[in-house]
Amino acid sequence: MIDNKSAVSLHIERLVLDGVPLATGSVVQLQLALQNELTRLLGQDGWVHAGGAIQSVTAPGFRIVGDAAPADLGRQIAHSVYQSLNRST
Repeated sequence: MIDNKSAVSLHIERLVLDGVPLATGSVVQLQLALQNELTRLLGQDGWVHAGGAIQSVTAPGFRIVGDAAPADLGRQIAHSVYQSLNRST
C-alpha cells in the first residue's frame, strides 16, 4: 500500500492502440479515464517495487466489445498497464 511518504512517478511516453478508431475529442476522455483509474489502482492496491526506472513494459491485451466508450476503454487500458507493472517487479 502506498503511504503518505511514498511517491510514484509514472510517465507513459507512448500508447499504441492498433485498430481502435477514436474521434479527436475521444482521445482526451480516454486519457483522463486511464489516468484516473491507474491512480485509483495504485492508491488502493499499491505497487511493490524496489525503486529505479523500468524502461518499458508490455501490457497484456484485452478484447474490446462492441462500441466501447472512450472512458471504458481508458479504464481497461489502466487495468492492463497495472497488471504489467506488477509483473515487472
